[in-house]
Amino acid sequence: MSEQLPHELFRFGAPIAEFSSKGRASSLLRNVAIGFGVVVVGIILEVIGLSGLGILVAVMGGIFMVLRGAALIGLLLGGTRRVLVFDEGVGVVKGDQVTAMHWSEVNEIYQDIYTYRVNLIPVVNRHNHTLHSVDGRELQLTRRIHEIEKLGPMLHQAVTKHKMPIAVDTLKSGGTVNFGPIAISNQGMTFRKKLIPWDEIKGVRIQNGTIMVNRAGKFMWGGAQASQIPNLYLFLALADQIVGVNR
Repeated sequence: MSEQLPHELFRFGAPIAEFSSKGRASSLLRNVAIGFGVVVVGIILEVIGLSGLGILVAVMGGIFMVLRGAALIGLLLGGTRRVLVFDEGVGVVKGDQVTAMHWSEVNEIYQDIYTYRVNLIPVVNRHNHTLHSVDGRELQLTRRIHEIEKLGPMLHQAVTKHKMPIAVDTLKSGGTVNFGPIAISNQGMTFRKKLIPWDEIKGVRIQNGTIMVNRAGKFMWGGAQASQIPNLYLFLALADQIVGVNR
């Protein structure tokens, strides 16, 4: 670790991974340069007589450059963030502010991943992971963090590892584990008061951001968005475990 560990995080021991918004700033700056280069190529194409193609290339490059430039400015104005992942929890450092959560303090974690493209250009590129603690605190991590694609799964897997034994014990005692609009019990999976017995479920997956259930060989039962499911990884792991036992 290149920077000193804040004393608020000493209780977690040594971090196993660190992520920062600094790397994201460097990536966005490179993207701005690439966008500028594409604009120049478009102008060159225009000069040599390929007017239609030149305008298209220049416009696409300009849009890409503006979007990345706006994201870079927002990132710089928001200040630098460090995210440190430990075996026992996670900590976020922003200036003098330190937010720490032990995995046992995490009540729910949500994932919201969405990309919308126009002419292959990502106009909307959302990649958010939000943790809610049992005492009401919220910790949101977005694309401002470099390599959020690696950080997100680490957080979900850690929360799942902590909560899986609790969920299994709940089912063994005849209880129900709730995941927002979906509930899992020994009888099956319930969504909008409709129960699908486990012996009819062959698998569960996410398709285009929607929870899909393989029922009798056909994927169906869309409607529940993955972004609405708290502890999504736990839900998928628990369903996978039950379906595997019932095969």
